[in-house]
Amino acid sequence: MGVDNAVLSSDTEEMNTYSHKLHFIIDTVLAKHDANTYLKLLRHDGSVVLVGLPPEP
Repeated sequence: MGVDNAVLSSDTEEMNTYSHKLHFIIDTVLAKHDANTYLKLLRHDGSVVLVGLPPEP
């Protein structure tokens, strides 16, 4: 499907390596979390798709 890499969000060093480099993020977390943590990984004009919706706002 064209995926070259996946980043484990619990690995801080790996997250820093991909800062401003990703074209696309699929967020499938069903629990309350800070999505802003992932936004810094996106390059300019990158896209985020939220698939998991927490049970409370």
